[in-house]
Amino acid sequence: MAVKVTAYRLRGGQIQPRMNCSGGATSAIAGFYMQTFGAEKIVTDIDDAKTELLASTDFQGQKPTTDPVLGIRDPAYIASTYAKASYQGKPLRTTDGDLVYSASEEHVAEFIDEDQIGIG
Repeated sequence: MAVKVTAYRLRGGQIQPRMNCSGGATSAIAGFYMQTFGAEKIVTDIDDAKTELLASTDFQGQKPTTDPVLGIRDPAYIASTYAKASYQGKPLRTTDGDLVYSASEEHVAEFIDEDQIGIG
């Protein structure tokens, strides 16, 4: 059975002090806040019975940067599908004799606005 897991990672800087603006230089610190500048949406496919592994060219950074014949940048290089994958063999075979793997395949992170993170 295949499961699709979505995780979110905030992109942010260091914690900043929050100042009370009404009192000038003698203002007390009212707390701290984290300034964020976007987020990453990461989708991972988890499958407990997979018979085919991904090809090297499915991964980010593994496609040729230019077309060898035309000499132009290949748009597929930019639109890579996967960032990483992990497979573990099982002592099982299909009726065709293929090995069965449990797989975890992580897609390339999608950059989103931090307000798009669904909570709840």
